[in-house]
Amino acid sequence: MAAKRKRKFNWKVILSILAALFIIGLFMPEEEPNVPDNNEPGTEQTAESVEESKEKEDKKASEEKAAEQKEDSEQSESEKDKIKEQDTSQASAPGKKQTKPVNKNQVPVQFVRVVDGDTAVVIYNGKEETVRYLLIDTPESKSPNTCVQLYGKEASARNEQLLRSGQVTLEFDGPKRDKYDRLLAYVFVDGVSVQKTLLEEGYARVAYIYDPPYKYLDEFRAAETRAKNSKKRIWSVSGYVTDNGFTKCERSGSSSGGSSSQPKGSTSSGGSGSSSGSGSSGGSGSSSGGSQPATPPPSGGTKNYKNCTELRVDYPNGVPADHPAYQPKMDRDKDGWACER
Repeated sequence: MAAKRKRKFNWKVILSILAALFIIGLFMPEEEPNVPDNNEPGTEQTAESVEESKEKEDKKASEEKAAEQKEDSEQSESEKDKIKEQDTSQASAPGKKQTKPVNKNQVPVQFVRVVDGDTAVVIYNGKEETVRYLLIDTPESKSPNTCVQLYGKEASARNEQLLRSGQVTLEFDGPKRDKYDRLLAYVFVDGVSVQKTLLEEGYARVAYIYDPPYKYLDEFRAAETRAKNSKKRIWSVSGYVTDNGFTKCERSGSSSGGSSSQPKGSTSSGGSGSSSGSGSSGGSGSSSGGSQPATPPPSGGTKNYKNCTELRVDYPNGVPADHPAYQPKMDRDKDGWACER
């Protein structure tokens, strides 16, 4: 009996405890969920930190990109420098010719032949053209109505030597053609001025300054002065060079060391006026250096000559441009004298 009472008491205690707990649970306030408040100082600081972090990442990415671009640019410049050095070394290497003009104002041409010390024939724009060198004058070696002048042959030979040594280019300055329809230009070989070289070496004088200012005039005058002070070639003969040209001719059968006092533009009426023969006012003879004036054909009048062979029967030394028998097709070097020897 006592044992039964004791077990019943225990169940009641347990039930009482459970009921108490239930009642307590009913009156306890519910806890609100932990939702972050953006207005709280900690939250604002976290957002700012995220934004700063993002800015830092963007800045770092920009710096890395700029560094890559700089590296690419430096690499590109380095490659360009290497290419430029290669081009320079190739241009200056012995036996190698420059294929492009040094100056963008220069036009490449193909050399054909020289006419004399200051004139040459080239292929320009696909056409054979005669080029008269700007601002210089060399002694005559084959001009009509003149003798062979001192250093004329040497100037012509030096001109040819220069033109055959590399890439020929032309640069224009002022009027492009003269009254004879020849090109007027500065001439360069691998970027070096032919005019300046001829002046510096005493083969030419500065002349024909018709339409100043000229780009290279001062440079040419300085080169002429150096040659004059050193008494090179044309400047070695007293009184030979004048403002109007040259005053002496080669003696028959002599080199440039000997001379006669025959002015440029005149011919001898009884003495020797050429390097291999003599002429007179009454006839004409063959000459290797200069041409005597053309005389009328024996039969008189003007004939229509088919070629130089026929023309030379009556005019052994050819004819000038103002002669009735002159034909442009027979003046192949376009120097104003047809069929000269």
